[in-house]
Amino acid sequence: MNSNARRGANARFIGIDAVVYGVEDMDLCHRFFDDWGLRTLKRDNDEIVFETRQGPQVILRNVTTQAFPFPPPAPGPPLREVVWGVASEHDLGLVGEQLSKSRKTTLSSDGTVHAVDPYGYGVGFRVWRHGPVASTHNMDPASTRTNFVGARQRISEPAIHYARAEPTRIGHVVFEISGPEALREGEQFYLDCLNFSVSDRYGDRGLFCRCAEESDHHNIALLTTRHQRTQFEHVAFEVRDVHEVFGGGVHFAEHGWDTAVGPGRHKVSSAYFWYFANPCGGQVEYFSDTDFLDATWKPRTLPPTPDSIAEWALFEGVKRFKGFRKAE
Repeated sequence: MNSNARRGANARFIGIDAVVYGVEDMDLCHRFFDDWGLRTLKRDNDEIVFETRQGPQVILRNVTTQAFPFPPPAPGPPLREVVWGVASEHDLGLVGEQLSKSRKTTLSSDGTVHAVDPYGYGVGFRVWRHGPVASTHNMDPASTRTNFVGARQRISEPAIHYARAEPTRIGHVVFEISGPEALREGEQFYLDCLNFSVSDRYGDRGLFCRCAEESDHHNIALLTTRHQRTQFEHVAFEVRDVHEVFGGGVHFAEHGWDTAVGPGRHKVSSAYFWYFANPCGGQVEYFSDTDFLDATWKPRTLPPTPDSIAEWALFEGVKRFKGFRKAE
């Protein structure tokens, strides 16, 4: 398969616009994402809508009262849909036309096109409604400027300290897959049908790809794991800098939520990370300082080993420093 073949729609994708969960304990899941740092836009017994700083959303729908465009894959995982944003109505039309060649699509009243990916998870597409995503041309003024050898960007100005995180946007989603055949199915959908771009591979055991040639290292990853089954793994939220990864993670842990792994630093994308178990399903990740790629990037084939995944990592989080005490 020519992983960089540009066939079909050639629609312009912007990024992940929303993730949708079907949950039972609405109060618990609201508390989780509220502590995570998202803003609540809507809350009732049927649906809760959260917003990141930039605008992309996390949507919780009550599985006992709400219908979904498509039935979930057995046994009914909490993640029901990943919604992708495109640049214009024209691009949305291109995506819908391409999808309809191989699968059933529906159109909801808000203009979102819905379909199902090869694994049975919902995928939605709608026109991007938010501001420009982070790129090489703009920087969040609230992030910390960095001093390093040869470039002092912060003069007579202390660095920022974060009491908690306020995630800026949704950066990527990751799915565990059962093996090479499942990977080929994912490649056919995301690379051949949607024309995403390959960033890196773990041979026949994993794929990192991005929805546009100029984008983060990956917006979606499909990775074979020891579980040898296909399931949703995590959704990642970008924060302003590494200080917010640490400040947000410490605050979140102090509110009783369990670290899955982190903090640490990925090797495959260079990003700093901190993962937490998510009662809505899978995990959530704070990340910062990921690689940003363009059309000049040459995809790599990396060994699927722990050293390729992370340069370093802690497994029980970190605690707030309140005075140093030597061990007795």
